[in-house]
Amino acid sequence: MQPCPSKRVSPASRGSRPVLMGIGLLPVPEAQHTLAAIAQAVCGEVDAEFVVGLSAPPHVTLLHAYCDQGQQREWWRRSRESVPAALSFEVHELAISAIAVGDVHSPRGGMYVGLNVVRGAELAKAHHQVVAQAEAVGARPRGLFGPRYHPHVTLAVLPAVPQLPTTLAPSVTGLIFEGELVLATIGPHGSFAEIAT
Repeated sequence: MQPCPSKRVSPASRGSRPVLMGIGLLPVPEAQHTLAAIAQAVCGEVDAEFVVGLSAPPHVTLLHAYCDQGQQREWWRRSRESVPAALSFEVHELAISAIAVGDVHSPRGGMYVGLNVVRGAELAKAHHQVVAQAEAVGARPRGLFGPRYHPHVTLAVLPAVPQLPTTLAPSVTGLIFEGELVLATIGPHGSFAEIAT
């Protein structure tokens, strides 16, 4: 796989205070471009709060967790030993939902636009392993995990409901992408701000 254009850093370069980190699947570059194009098609002329792209690549999160430097290193090491380095994921449907004001990732609220992903056996097992490894090293999982885990790809956060092209929704169902297992610092709107190496 070619490196993602987002910033890559060493997990050891973050310091010792707890930071919100994520382990997830970063699509191969061609898939990133496809997903970014879908996001642009959905947003149209709307002035978006956030749209996936080169500095915030589309991804499927397996888990977000607060962890210090030592926990980051150990969580990542253990996860890489228990989860395949690459997994495929299948898009189920386009999703749009309201984000309440005060949301942790999007404090101003808005409209979430993303792609729901099929929670297949391999993806569910990878999620379970990443959660188990986080808990084993004392990291604090955050968000929807365990039975509430809902795999998805965030495409954009908009201030209003977008006008969707009528051909968009059917065209995303059934798309299958390959993703590389990565550790990342979580940025605004749940983005992968920095990819750890």
